[in-house]
Parts: sequence; structure tokens; C-alpha cells
Amino acid sequence: MLNKKIFYNLQICRGIAALIVLIAHANLIIDKNLFSGFFIIGWNGVDFFFVLSGFIVYYINSQYLGQANKFSNYLKKRLIRIFPIYWLYTLLVILAHVALLRVTGSNLVNWFDFNTLNILKTFLLYPTNTSINEMPIIPVAWTLSFELFFYIIFGICILLKRYYPYIIGFWIIGIILFNIHLIDVPDNQFIKMAFSDKNYEFLFGCFIAQLALTNKIITNRFLAILMLFLGISLLCLSWINEFQNLRFFPKMDAINFGLPYSLIIYALISLESSRIENRIKKIFVFLGDASYSIYLTHFIGIILLKSIVSKIGLNTYIEFTFIVVILTVIGSLCYSYIEKPLLKHINNWFYPKSVPVKLVVVN
Repeated sequence: MLNKKIFYNLQICRGIAALIVLIAHANLIIDKNLFSGFFIIGWNGVDFFFVLSGFIVYYINSQYLGQANKFSNYLKKRLIRIFPIYWLYTLLVILAHVALLRVTGSNLVNWFDFNTLNILKTFLLYPTNTSINEMPIIPVAWTLSFELFFYIIFGICILLKRYYPYIIGFWIIGIILFNIHLIDVPDNQFIKMAFSDKNYEFLFGCFIAQLALTNKIITNRFLAILMLFLGISLLCLSWINEFQNLRFFPKMDAINFGLPYSLIIYALISLESSRIENRIKKIFVFLGDASYSIYLTHFIGIILLKSIVSKIGLNTYIEFTFIVVILTVIGSLCYSYIEKPLLKHINNWFYPKSVPVKLVVVN
């Protein structure tokens, strides 16, 4: 088994990605003209998450490729990581929606058609068509459909290591053909998700993880910093290109944002330190731990807080800052007192005799 290390920098990246998405939605919902809408482009934090997920899943589980007996354990851990807390938060949103509707007569969730089939699809993370504003009960959960699909693809590769280069190869070819419209596919949302160009970002993360596992990373600190600067520069260029709608290059999120984030992640791996004594760094590592709860709770939180804070008559910039800070704190508290204990109990139930170990990266 290859020697693995803890990547605190990547955990910090998870926290930053969650904050980017939170700020983007705050800009959009509170006032899309605030900052001229500049931070709305922060939806690209999702691309950051996808590259990070590809890295983490491959880095932790690559040694299981070809070990069919590890498949059920791998899949169980992935499902435990994604579903229980998502189901709980979704249920809480439904209850809040029903309570608000009965008390005030107004809807909390006005983007979702509440019927049995739609609710079932939401809980099972069936893909939604975001291009026509079709969203789950928790809107950001559309990304979890991609995550779940990637987990399944990787699980198939664990079962069929002998064929996994062909599986990945056919997947890549399918994505290419689908996105250049050379193949005619049914108008099915699952197929559209399976062959979306966003899936490249998981593969970018896997590729970086393979480089890390085989010690093919930059050892020269100056070159690593130079690559970090390059990644940030390309990210800024893509951000401005999207913000100004300049279209210096075609719109393809996997290239425009996935590649810059991949360069940033590769550079940060090269610059990794085994120490986290710095207090600020510890805070951001904690935000990385809490990123899933921050991510799942912030959208509804913005709507609820905006309806309350707007009545006070605060300056819009102060309102924006207040809501972003409060929801970061709330998401962190949800992690500490809901997500973390829940996962601990579930894992103790499934693995009662397991010895606690420190993960190389927290996912």
C-alpha cells in the first residue's frame, strides 16, 4: 500500500469552495445588483468541489481497484457520507415549508412541485434539469447527483479493475461525443448528467491523485508557487470572462474553471505542510470539515434570514455581510452538533468493532 499523507490544504479548499458558493447565492438572492453581481459567478465553487471530490475518492480508495470484495464496504461508506445528513436537512426544510405555509400562507420552497414522485426523486438524488430552473428541495443538491454517479462509476472500476481503463475511456468518449452533438441521445436528464462535461472535473481530480500517490509532484517550492499563481490567474481570467460575458473562449466549465482549480490543487499539494499550528489555518481546516453542512443549509438560510433582516432596513452591504457570516456560523454549528454526531452514530452502528483512524483527508 502506498504511503499517504494528510492534506490540510485540500481540507481548507473544501471550506473555501463552500464559502464561494454561499457568497454567490447571497449575492444572487439578497440583491443581484450588489457588487454589480460579481460574486454570483461564485457558482464555480461547484467545479472546485468536483475536482476535490475526484482527488479525495481516488486517493483514499485507489488501492481497492480490482478488489471486488471491497466494493460493498466502499459503496456503504460513500452512501453513508452523502445520504443521511442530506435526508435529514431535506426533511427539516419540508417541515419548515409546511409550518410556514400553515402559519403565514406563504411558501418557503416555491421552486419545487410537492408531489410523491418529485419528493422520492429528491431523496434519491435523481438528476434535475437546472437549465429550466428545475431543482431539488435543497437547490444545491443537484450537484450531489453528479457526486453519486461518480461514486458508482468508481465502484464499478473497483469491481472490474481489469476493464476500468476501458470503462473510463468509453465514458470520456461518450462525454466528448455528447457535448459536440455527434450522438443523438434521448431527452433524459440522467443521460445528460452522465455525459455532462462537468464529469471531466472528477477525472482531473483522479489524475492529480494518481500523481500524488506516485510522488510525481513538484518538489521545487518556487515552481509550485508559480503554478499556484498560474492557476489563480486563469481562474480570475475565467471569472472576468464569465462576469463580463466577453466570451474570449467558449463556455465550458470543466475547462474554464475545472482546469484552473486543478492547477491550484496540484500546487497546494506540492506546498503541503504537515503542521497546522497557525490559528487561522485551523479555522479554515474546521470550515473544510463543516463544508457539507454549510453547503446544504445556506440556500434556505439566505431566504429565511433575508425575509427577517430586510424588515430591519439595514444597508444592503451590511445585510449581505451579516447573512454570510451568520450562515457560516450556523453551518458550522450544524456540522458540530448534527452532522458529526449523526455520522459517528451511524458508523458505530455499521462498524462497531472498527478502530478509529485519522483519515488522510476528511470527506
